[in-house]
Amino acid sequence: MTPPQTLALKPHNSYADLAPYFGVHQETVERWARAGRFGTVLKVGNTVRISRRAVEAFEAAHATDLGASAGGMYASAPTSDDLAPDASSRAPNPNRRQGDERGVGPLRAAALRRSA
Repeated sequence: MTPPQTLALKPHNSYADLAPYFGVHQETVERWARAGRFGTVLKVGNTVRISRRAVEAFEAAHATDLGASAGGMYASAPTSDDLAPDASSRAPNPNRRQGDERGVGPLRAAALRRSA
């Protein structure tokens, strides 16, 4: 990958222009734009353009995340702790059938009840 510092930005950039600039996939840049990380984007028909100013503001806001390497958004690969959702942040699903106090699933609990 080419380091971000060697690629020049156009006044208005497409997702395909910015993907090699940040060292990420084009869909990642599109996801960032949909999430509003670049602010307002220019859309004409099916073409989306992101201004150089918006990209520079994004870089300034995420300078520590982007890192100096060409590795993209992460200076190093994310660990499993970065990717795994926190168990305490997940709300219990009221529609999910629960097992019994022995810690078995709902089907096994039903089988145990029938055999007892």
